[in-house]
Amino acid sequence: MFCCLPTGIPEHPNAYCDKLFNIIKILGIMQICLGILNIFVDIWSGIIMLMGALLLFMIVWTMNWCTCIFYIVLCIMDLITSVMFTGDYLADEKEVDDTYGVLVIIMLIKVPFYIVSIYYAFLAYRELKGLFIEAIERGPMVPPGYGYGYGAAYGAGSSNPPPPPPEQPRQQPFTGPGYRLG
Repeated sequence: MFCCLPTGIPEHPNAYCDKLFNIIKILGIMQICLGILNIFVDIWSGIIMLMGALLLFMIVWTMNWCTCIFYIVLCIMDLITSVMFTGDYLADEKEVDDTYGVLVIIMLIKVPFYIVSIYYAFLAYRELKGLFIEAIERGPMVPPGYGYGYGAAYGAGSSNPPPPPPEQPRQQPFTGPGYRLG
């Protein structure tokens, strides 16, 4: 997370982001509950789930698209583990007993949860990345619509005028002899 740069995205960028952030908060609360249940059965899987819940809340707090990528990668790794564990357990055709029954049930709950949370994390990634690109095009202190990016020599607080746009070449129709087909 330390390699994530500041985004320059305002606190409430648009209604769609607010809706996504509310869904992500609900998913974070659900992941905390699943993580606490999972800690009692499998400590490392529970810790990974709680780290994922922390990443979900960091997506909302930092509004950074790279946090979404970290969360998606973590979820995919845990999703693969859950699918493999459940598949191995069901392939052995064992009856669900008390020793692994709770773990199998938690793993079966985690699979659809991770699919839904990866989907919404990707939607948040797409929206935050778009807002980040708009912020770069706008520039750090340039009003919207001017289009100067980071590191440009023109813009707010600069005495240099922007260069004139390049001249467009004039289009001419084809004047050669040509060939007739058919």
